Amino acid sequence: MMKRACTRTIGCFILGMALAWTLAPAGAGTPPERTYTATEVRADLDTLYQRLQADVFDLYAFTSKADMDRLHQRLKADITTPSTRAQAETRLELLAAAAHQGHTRVEGVYAAWTTYRKAGGLAFPLAVRIKEGRVYVARNLSEGARPAVGDEILAIDGVPVATLLARLRRHISAETPALADSILEYDFPLYLWVTAGARPAYKVTVKPPGAAASDTITLAARTNADMASTGQSRPPPWIWRSHCATPGYWTTASAICGPAPFTMRRRKRARRSGT
Repeated sequence: MMKRACTRTIGCFILGMALAWTLAPAGAGTPPERTYTATEVRADLDTLYQRLQADVFDLYAFTSKADMDRLHQRLKADITTPSTRAQAETRLELLAAAAHQGHTRVEGVYAAWTTYRKAGGLAFPLAVRIKEGRVYVARNLSEGARPAVGDEILAIDGVPVATLLARLRRHISAETPALADSILEYDFPLYLWVTAGARPAYKVTVKPPGAAASDTITLAARTNADMASTGQSRPPPWIWRSHCATPGYWTTASAICGPAPFTMRRRKRARRSGT
């Protein structure tokens, strides 16, 4: 049974498989985005925490009540100025994600991201794969050919990857860092935008496989249309399988090791033939 609750200002959320804000998205003909006072956002944060406590089974299974209480009070104390809806939802997301449960999340940030991108908003132009805390280029949709697929990303805008992942994971509702990283693989540009805001370019420090030295490349952020156009002339994202006897690239998340690339189509044929 899905449970629905409404705050006084930002809107309604559903507790069940997800915690989702359901205000209608902005569109043509809508008035300029309103802001919410600090008092209103603090009240919504309180309502969110009350409903998490009332409706989420075993809320403190992964994070203690004392830690959740402290985070709630710290987030509340930090709300001192008016916020847009997206800014408010980002604050609420930090509290929901701290429970480290996949079914307690605020999904309003996805709507804000979609609206931003549809309006021509710029984003980080690389798809990534994350393996044991290390980040690799899975696809390059920037204007240039570098970095190459398989290059390891060591830092972005001077922030080491370990620090960056810890920062981004704070926004992800997941039971373990590995699960959080699997979500980040799909939403890495989104959460860079959530945590750092829109940027015209990124300085990415990378190291090719086997290289002794790293290099820093400046990549211009790009629109959806620009990335889609570039993607038509470049291969689909591949996955680096470092655990194989002979490391190589794979076009699926399969743990099978064999002559790369082992495509999903070939894998299905192998299953049908029993080989």
